[in-house]
Amino acid sequence: LNTYHNADKDNVDIISFGHGVHSGNYSEYYKLKSFVTGRNLNDPANWEKLNEMMDVDNMIDTYLMHIYYSNYDTVNIKWWKEKTEDGKWRWFVYDLDYAIYVPAQNNLRLITNPAGHGVNNYFDSSLAYNLMKSQFFRQRFLERLSDYWGTIFNSDNLLTYWYSQFEIIAPEVSDNLSRWGISRSHFAAEMHQAYDFISRRPAYFRQMVKSYFGLSSEELDRLLPPQTITVKELNVLEVIDRYK
Repeated sequence: LNTYHNADKDNVDIISFGHGVHSGNYSEYYKLKSFVTGRNLNDPANWEKLNEMMDVDNMIDTYLMHIYYSNYDTVNIKWWKEKTEDGKWRWFVYDLDYAIYVPAQNNLRLITNPAGHGVNNYFDSSLAYNLMKSQFFRQRFLERLSDYWGTIFNSDNLLTYWYSQFEIIAPEVSDNLSRWGISRSHFAAEMHQAYDFISRRPAYFRQMVKSYFGLSSEELDRLLPPQTITVKELNVLEVIDRYK
């Protein structure tokens, strides 16, 4: 937080779903939660006030990432606020162990479920659920999503980056597998699973968005045009064998 936001590490509230207060206390977060759950966020004045309390774009970006990459361990979401007069609540990512696994999973419904989210719906979802009632928030959510659809949520872009990073670590993979007792077939299966998710997620995700926001087919095509995957799956074992 100090590096990217110049925040004083000794003067911040840091909270997560799974572990409660990491620094500071709940007091200011309760004020935000009470405002979101108790006010009409379709009122322009309330919407303006909300934007003074939290970084809306930052929250949307964080949730979009968890939703699109199908992170079903949604307890791993943290948010923070510097204890200053103009401090805003912001969110950050720290754990994606359970992302990029299930391409058909509807994380949009899961994370905005009014009954809660996570294992046995244990964790509170009132913030996301009530924000989605606001026409201003929904519009901004779709705008941000549309912007990312052609960049960080584009499958060809993702696969190109994924494989470029793999090529960097490829010389070390064989030794790493031996050290930790992981079979080559298991490694290849994990890499295939990632390719499968990235290539299949767009089609499922488009239908999730269409259903959740009640979009027509034409509206959906304008917002999230169908994606064509051109990056072929890499034979990862052939790549690591070059470095034996």
